[in-house]
Amino acid sequence: MASASVHDGIRLFLDDLDRYPLPDPDQQVELAKRVAAGDDEARRQMIAANLRLVVHWARRYQDRGVDFGDLVQEG
Repeated sequence: MASASVHDGIRLFLDDLDRYPLPDPDQQVELAKRVAAGDDEARRQMIAANLRLVVHWARRYQDRGVDFGDLVQEG
């Protein structure tokens, strides 16, 4: 039962990440400037974009005997 709730939590996490589009390189520079200026929303967008990249790579290594959640955490 706990495993199902963990998977549900991961699913909710991944669905939430999909709300944030991946920024192109120019947008990344602009986000970085806004983050440096203290913009919390820009910070959230930058973190979400990074997590999407981490999730992408975690999915590629998922079948190598390491739990998906552990792979994301290490990323």
